[in-house]
Amino acid sequence: MVTPPAGAAADTVTGQNIKVEISSPATGSKDDITFNVKVAEQRQLTFTPDRQGQIAPGGTIVYSHTLTNAGNILEGVSASYPIEINWNSTLQGANTSVYVDLNNDGQLTADELITGNSAFERNASLLQLLAKTGNAGLSQNEAVSIIVKVEAPATATAGESDTTSVTFTATGTTNKPAAVTVTDRTIINLGQVRLVKTQGLSANCSDQPTAYVSTNLAAKPGQCVYYKIVASNDGNANATNVVISDTVPSYTKLYGTVEPTGATQSNGQISYNVGMLTPAASATLKFAVKVDGLITP
Repeated sequence: MVTPPAGAAADTVTGQNIKVEISSPATGSKDDITFNVKVAEQRQLTFTPDRQGQIAPGGTIVYSHTLTNAGNILEGVSASYPIEINWNSTLQGANTSVYVDLNNDGQLTADELITGNSAFERNASLLQLLAKTGNAGLSQNEAVSIIVKVEAPATATAGESDTTSVTFTATGTTNKPAAVTVTDRTIINLGQVRLVKTQGLSANCSDQPTAYVSTNLAAKPGQCVYYKIVASNDGNANATNVVISDTVPSYTKLYGTVEPTGATQSNGQISYNVGMLTPAASATLKFAVKVDGLITP
């Protein structure tokens, strides 16, 4: 039995030759046979996580997601086989914009916007942006940050909600993977809640970081990343039914306890039911994850 190494790229053209030889110590005779082994294509996209938030009428909220090529071939490689994108919002008058965060700075810039109303314009723009990441498309295990900005209409009333769905679909006729979708739910509230997420690195995991930043961090296997999410009511009215939630990133595991004690975690989902936030008040959710890969005795 031949098992390709984990993470091997697809190779359906040339393959690898594996030679098996059998010899007799007694007679010295021998024979051999060569097998050509090819790694089959496995295509898969992942797009996570679903998010939720609250904004005031006429307000704006930004949601961050990660699109990853979890397969073993290059996806979205040309205009003939792009990764198609589509999105929709349920709230009348809501304006949704989708960005590809090419430099991972969490900021929205005009050159990262997926523009155009027609499917062709959207997908052509996405293809051009993905090419700026260094490859024409998404290579094996490559991930890109997708930022969704939702603007509520000024005529929206408290209690209304919007559900924005963003879907990516890999095209082609061979081993076509399932489409992937994230859903962002936005509730209209007269209190304007702002979320700020920062992170800090702990080399030994037991010591919490002294500083948190909003920029990228490079964590090694066995190290821990501490996350801090602060929800602040910037409006002039109470924000009700406030919930802070996040998801444990891929290739990590939740480490230690979640703060505050009222927060819960289930199946990689961290949630803190804050309830009401009065004007100028804030609430904080903290948790840590440990990067996979370090084997301990």
